[in-house]
Amino acid sequence: MIVEQTANTTLYVDGNNDLVRFYHDTGAKRVRPLGSKRKVAHNQSLEAAIAMRARRASDGPSFRGGASVLPPFLARAREQAHAATSIADLASRCSVKTNTAWCYLTQLVETLPVHEAKAIARRMIASQTMASLLALHDISGTLTDVVERCVSPPLPSDVCMAEVRLARVLLRRLAP
Repeated sequence: MIVEQTANTTLYVDGNNDLVRFYHDTGAKRVRPLGSKRKVAHNQSLEAAIAMRARRASDGPSFRGGASVLPPFLARAREQAHAATSIADLASRCSVKTNTAWCYLTQLVETLPVHEAKAIARRMIASQTMASLLALHDISGTLTDVVERCVSPPLPSDVCMAEVRLARVLLRRLAP
């Protein structure tokens, strides 16, 4: 039974009554015994998480299987991302550090309609980073593995893992 599903992970209860989080990009699984008092998703019990999922099943697109509207910090980041010219500019406009701005962008790309996600992300991802990932044909595995496989063309020397992650999330959303 699926408890929660996002672009990157699926949380479910398996046949042994264990709670399993499956990571789509690496194929890794994290298993833990299910106790009735344990919090499983968004600080909720299993029963509450399943009930919330059932209530929201008919609501259409949602933010990470939850509310149908973006949280305020992401709504503001979305607004600022359309005007920002770089990741540093976005971080400044949102009054956050650069790493946090990368995180916000990745969450937006996972959530927004594809055309809007593409428009925002393409301005922030270096063209050389995108070219390196497009040349791979296989962007699965850990981010470290993906970066190590990017040799022709090589990634820019100043690229950060958050940028590679954003580019990979975007490419997955654009894939047919």
